[in-house]
Amino acid sequence: MTSAPTVGRRGNVPYWTTVAVAALYLPASIIARALVDPAYAAGRRGVPPAVVDAAGTLPATLGGGALWIAVAGAFLYAFAAELDAMRTRTAWSPPDKGYLILAAGSLLAHPLTGVPLLFLLVPGYTLHRGLRVR
Repeated sequence: MTSAPTVGRRGNVPYWTTVAVAALYLPASIIARALVDPAYAAGRRGVPPAVVDAAGTLPATLGGGALWIAVAGAFLYAFAAELDAMRTRTAWSPPDKGYLILAAGSLLAHPLTGVPLLFLLVPGYTLHRGLRVR
């Protein structure tokens, strides 16, 4: 009987980093949209009055865009690190560019379509599939 290889605590760091950054993505994108779109900021409950007043101005738009790009870039970086770690943990060897292009496209799907969590479908399935293959 063969035993499963034991992976140290550090082996799951890229995975949990990806999960943590993905958890930050939705609140960051809501804040970014509130900074860019004054109608959205005024209609959203829980948005501070200072954000509602600043929404739509050039500094708020630049800040919202920078926030979204920073969180989306961190997610893509963490996702790439998880794909790399998957190669060492499993027999599955995912192609770098193909899955990163799919992850980038799914990240863009949320701001373009307005459908929350749509961006998690492709990366989530990829990570799920990679963790199941031995």
